[in-house]
Amino acid sequence: GMSVTFLCAALTYLAAMVSRARRSLAATAAATALLAPCDVPLSADAFNQPLHIGLSPPVAQSPAFGGTHDHLQHSPLQGRFAAAATTSSSSRNRGSITRYGGGVLSLRSSFVEEPPINAGSDGDINGDDTTTHDASMLLVLKNAQDALADKQTKAPSGNETNKLLSKLAEKVGTVDESRIAFPELTTGEVPRLYSNLKYDKSVDGKVSSSKHASGSTLGATALISGTTLGVSMLHLPSAVASSGFLYSSAFMVPSYIYSVMSGLLIAELCINRMGTTGKRDTKLMELFRESLGKVSSTIGAVAYFGLQLAVIVACIATGGESVGTLLSSVGMGNMLSSGFGLKELIFAGTVGTASLAVKPSAKDTINTVLLVGTVATLLATLGIGGTSANFTALVAGENQNPKAVFNALPLIFMALGYQQVMPKVTSMLEGDKDKIITSVIAGTAIPFVLFLLWNAITLGNVMTGSGLLAAGVDPVALLQSQGGLLGGLISAFSTLAVARTLFNFSGLFVDNVEDTAQIRTGKWRPALFAGSLVPAALISASDAVNTCKLLDYAGAFSISILFLLLPSIMIWKARYGDDDSPLTVKPMVPFGKLSLSSLWKVAATLFIEQGAEKLGIIEFIKNYFFH
Repeated sequence: GMSVTFLCAALTYLAAMVSRARRSLAATAAATALLAPCDVPLSADAFNQPLHIGLSPPVAQSPAFGGTHDHLQHSPLQGRFAAAATTSSSSRNRGSITRYGGGVLSLRSSFVEEPPINAGSDGDINGDDTTTHDASMLLVLKNAQDALADKQTKAPSGNETNKLLSKLAEKVGTVDESRIAFPELTTGEVPRLYSNLKYDKSVDGKVSSSKHASGSTLGATALISGTTLGVSMLHLPSAVASSGFLYSSAFMVPSYIYSVMSGLLIAELCINRMGTTGKRDTKLMELFRESLGKVSSTIGAVAYFGLQLAVIVACIATGGESVGTLLSSVGMGNMLSSGFGLKELIFAGTVGTASLAVKPSAKDTINTVLLVGTVATLLATLGIGGTSANFTALVAGENQNPKAVFNALPLIFMALGYQQVMPKVTSMLEGDKDKIITSVIAGTAIPFVLFLLWNAITLGNVMTGSGLLAAGVDPVALLQSQGGLLGGLISAFSTLAVARTLFNFSGLFVDNVEDTAQIRTGKWRPALFAGSLVPAALISASDAVNTCKLLDYAGAFSISILFLLLPSIMIWKARYGDDDSPLTVKPMVPFGKLSLSSLWKVAATLFIEQGAEKLGIIEFIKNYFFH
């Protein structure tokens, strides 16, 4: 009896399981039909949209007839592809899938009524017990979710990678290839923008032949290096003495990098200007007028003339001291007491007259001779001074003061200043991007190394190991006053350096005055030379003028505006402005907006922080508000 009962129970259970499995397979087939025709995207954004699954239960009013209906169940998939589709029917389901717009899916099923499995339940209008079949549907959807998650984990989709790269490029800033007016320059097919020609003339003065006078990278490198070997270099040891050799040398590295970036930005502006106008020669003031508004270009002009006047006054003051020493050594020192500023006027008049009177070819020769003499005396100074320098005291910990290193930044940038010759360098090298980059990097690397050696020799010869130099002590002047071979070499180097700087800057200053005032005739040049050099000589003779502080202010204000802030603004406007105007050359400084914004930060540090401190504003605020 128990065996028969157990067998009947087993058969009943088996029949129920078969019926349940059949309905489960129908639900699984419906879920598969739901997923199969759907092009489910791999992007996670798709799972943030609501998914509408429509199932068709039998019609309540006519349970005896088959029918097709829509019943929408909303399941928002917020990041996880998990949804359970529920049927409330004991019918066979032959499913089909329909896709609507906007991500709405509807599963349409044809139901053929069968007798209910469980009767008497009040859960269904036919008396059927409501049976929920969601396990298989959930399983299929969950498996799909896991497969998609695994695929996304293993390798992000190409669309997502492209979006990430696009956002990164937008942040950094890029220049579209279609904006380059001359693609041949970018590919290197044509290396230069134009060709300089040299004409050979016959005996009768007519042009007999012409040939390409290619720009010399070595000549451009020498021009950049020679520009930095000037009056600011003489006062560099005095600026870094209070911070010590080690910390000042470390801070000169980023200063050198920003100096290179600044020069390349100006070269990029010049090349773009050449491609736009067709003019070979471009002046810095012209770039300001054409690229900036009236207010900004006026600020740039004031900063430019202020920088040049500061350099001219410093050169005359230093050169006047050399003239005084020379006159005293030959027994003519009593002449110095006969007039105020006489030695300064002698020096300014001699150098200024040579710059005004000589022809361009002779001017290049004089410039070369002065440069060779400057470099020769500098190398001799470094060699002789290296034998007597106290390098142990130079690097001793008690002789280092990191708190004072920021105060030396304006004069460091001033000493590394060469950017005013970049329009000429760009013209010399015919707009050849690769040659210009090579010349700028090499032309600034040479003086950078020389500056480190110059600081080491001068500071090493005045340090005794007992601590930092007293404030206001000029190591170069101290060594000159001690005489001897080293003092004599430093005096010779100083005289040649300031003479060459004044020789170039006096003519450059007059050129800029003529360009700004739109003076087209040369008859005013003698008056302009006298009008710039005579006042500068009288100012330099005043005891109130401190040459080192004058150059310090010029570095804090003029250099920060002229060579750091304005070029980066003009480049930003040209590359990323709204007009998308054609460009001649691709960016010459990498990292786009990051590089430009970092230049703004450096300019703000020099102009606001250092300028305010040197003018006493910060000290006033501390004493007045926080004392």
